[in-house]
Amino acid sequence: RRTDTEPSNILALTFTESGAVAMRRRLVEIIGSPAYYAHISTFHGFCNEIIRSNPEDFTHLALSKSITEIEQIELFERLIKETVLNILKPYGATFLYLRPVLKAINDLKRENITPQKFKEIVEIQEQEFSHIEDLYHEKGAHRGKMKGMYKVKERQIAKNKELEELYEKYQQSLKETGA
Repeated sequence: RRTDTEPSNILALTFTESGAVAMRRRLVEIIGSPAYYAHISTFHGFCNEIIRSNPEDFTHLALSKSITEIEQIELFERLIKETVLNILKPYGATFLYLRPVLKAINDLKRENITPQKFKEIVEIQEQEFSHIEDLYHEKGAHRGKMKGMYKVKERQIAKNKELEELYEKYQQSLKETGA
């Protein structure tokens, strides 16, 4: 109410559509109908608008289309079916890890970790694991067997290797379909 900034010069960003609606509602309560001139959007929506408005600066993205969550799930179902996986595709529950895989890959993308970078991280984990000196019990009934805490770490590395494979295939599929 007490600024020289025009509502059309305001940009407000949020992570969710509901957050954008709440912001708009609150701004209308504060300044009235001029609030409809403010640019209120999700980060995703704002970035998509920038790409659409400046195709010459985003040639690799300008012709691509956004993929919905349902399309992501369908794509991951196909990838999981087609990929040989020992951990992320348990027998009798093929899609048990579908949602966790989708979340993990979305998290990696949000952190700007590419499939190649993730592969490097997993390789480092494998190298560090192979250099652990006390992996196996040296005495007693369990002599020669891997210690329990290391079995958990070994399984996590194996999961990450499978996740890395799915991530690579996912990105390749997105590229091929222009999504």
